[in-house]
Amino acid sequence: MDSPYTYREVHGLRSRLSDLKFAAAYWVWQRMIHRYAQDARSNLSILEVGCGAGNFVKCLKGWYPNARLSAIDLDEAVVAPCALRHPDVCFARTSSEQLPFASNSFDVISALQVIEHFPCPEDFLAEAHRVLRHEGVLLLATPNTEGLAARRLGEAWPGIRPDHISLRTPNQWRSAITEAGFESLSEGTTLFAGFKWLGRPPLSLPFQLLQSIFGWFPWPWGESFMMVARRTSP
Repeated sequence: MDSPYTYREVHGLRSRLSDLKFAAAYWVWQRMIHRYAQDARSNLSILEVGCGAGNFVKCLKGWYPNARLSAIDLDEAVVAPCALRHPDVCFARTSSEQLPFASNSFDVISALQVIEHFPCPEDFLAEAHRVLRHEGVLLLATPNTEGLAARRLGEAWPGIRPDHISLRTPNQWRSAITEAGFESLSEGTTLFAGFKWLGRPPLSLPFQLLQSIFGWFPWPWGESFMMVARRTSP
């Protein structure tokens, strides 16, 4: 059975529109890398944790053609197709709690909407700290259990799913990240896509535009909690 994250081949206009959609959705992370990663315009080393269909990897290749890119996922159904489509990227099927990389290997690690899937996020954060270089940057996004949709919808909130086994509050994530040896550089929450009527066209279009421009906002009610953190302790 296919994973829900398996790449689906599209062509022509649909392919171009898909590329534009993901480039807009991830654009804020490009800005964060430029702002906070050391030597962001040179030969970065970047690891994506939880690569899924490879959409973020594809964006990274376009933004940083000289970067050394690696990506992992536990699901072979998504790793194998990604490796075929992006042979210049190092893909591995492996657990996030036991990263198969040497210490001090990466300038940037992304974990976008994946940490809530991990049985023990603290193990992942310890591994991320190990394989990041000193002052390397961790990009994190996860469902916000204190967001407006989570509070209003209760058990019907889309963030509650069988595979979201490590949902936590923003304060709990801050504590875990600090204890793992990181400091927060920027954080906030997104808009309100948890409400179905706001997550569909045409109402979704202005929200998607604002999201692409600003990334996240200084309020606690958004659908996702977003953070950029820097490795500080040895």
